[in-house]
Amino acid sequence: MDEPAPELGLDGGLYDRLKWNVLHVVDVAKIPAGRAYYRHVRPHFPVQDWLDAWMDRTDGAVRRMLRRRAVRDIAANAMSIIKSKAFDVWFPLQKGLSLAIGHTLVRNPEPLITRVQLDALRPRLEPGDIMLVRRSWKLSNIGLPGFWPHAALFVGTPRVMRDAFRGDVAVRAWCAEQAGGVTDFLELLQIKYPGKWPEFVSKPNEVIEAVSPTVTFHTLEEACTADQLAILRPRVPKAAVARAIALAFHYHGRAYDFNFDFYTDHELVCSEVVYKAYEGALSLPLVPVAGRMTLPPNEIAALFDRECDAPSRGLDFVDFLDGRAELGHAVHAPVAEFRASHRRSKWEFVRNG
Repeated sequence: MDEPAPELGLDGGLYDRLKWNVLHVVDVAKIPAGRAYYRHVRPHFPVQDWLDAWMDRTDGAVRRMLRRRAVRDIAANAMSIIKSKAFDVWFPLQKGLSLAIGHTLVRNPEPLITRVQLDALRPRLEPGDIMLVRRSWKLSNIGLPGFWPHAALFVGTPRVMRDAFRGDVAVRAWCAEQAGGVTDFLELLQIKYPGKWPEFVSKPNEVIEAVSPTVTFHTLEEACTADQLAILRPRVPKAAVARAIALAFHYHGRAYDFNFDFYTDHELVCSEVVYKAYEGALSLPLVPVAGRMTLPPNEIAALFDRECDAPSRGLDFVDFLDGRAELGHAVHAPVAEFRASHRRSKWEFVRNG
């Protein structure tokens, strides 16, 4: 409740300020003072029995509540403020370190996935596909859990989206609910996000992903020129895919979340964009990491492995471009190898050169 909502004109920290005002010692002390003042001025007003009765009931309830909770709540509020101030001091240091690490390569070899391979893969992709991406030599991999450090959402070009959703009755109905009378998905995106659409079409963008410093649009080459790439397709109706893409557009431009907090959405990490885009349509369970409930990209691969043989699985396998350092390029690996990939060591690239 503390996060900003610029579209509603709300600044961040409003809930903390509300707690400070409501649970401040000075403000709590005003309650009995106000009651005493009422008793003092009461003789000067006409008799209002209903007001007296209400004041008596309210005063009794407030006194009982204060006896039970005042010290605890005020102390808890003070501790919350202390934690918030400590976070204000520590977070810039954490963010600065993460920024430096995120842009650092241990080495700078040529990516193992080639542009030719991405061009060949493109026709097999569909809007809404989830992409897991690994660049083996990024220093930031060290601090992220598991083999897969990054996730992104493929949305396709406008033409690809138009072909994917054209004629789908449920998509048309959902669009009409979002903007009265509009039944075309691309028209809906242009109406809802007039400031973002021109940026999306300014180049052949096909991917929405959270990379420092913001949630941004990227071409397939920008997002997937890497060493490993896996494509998973959510088994959800097209209307759920359209909603996921619209939500990803909604989050575009928001800052990268160096605090990895999935319970806020004014800042987002890569897998959080995927998680929140499909929230309610696709089950992607959060797991505890360093005291936070989050969704590491590696957990998406692990989830697919666990559910792969179940008819009710949430994801289908599309492709796995697996970089082989000993060959100097990536190969199309089978589903069995992808299923095992989440158990690979993040240091595998060192052994393989």
